[in-house]
Amino acid sequence: MTYQLVSDTGGSLGEDYQTLAIAIAFAKTANGILGIPVHIIDVDDEEEIITIGGTHE
Repeated sequence: MTYQLVSDTGGSLGEDYQTLAIAIAFAKTANGILGIPVHIIDVDDEEEIITIGGTHE
C-alpha cells in the first residue's frame, strides 16, 4: 500500500510513504510544526485512513 499526507485544506504534504507507520510519524511531525490537521490517505484505495490533530465533535 502507498500512503499520502494531505492537509486540512486539501493540499498534498510531500511524497508518498510505503508504510503506515512512517506516514503516521511524518503526519505527527507535520501537525506539530504546522498546527493543522493532517489526513493520511491510502492512495491505492483512495480512502482516508486516519486524521492526526484537529478536534472531534
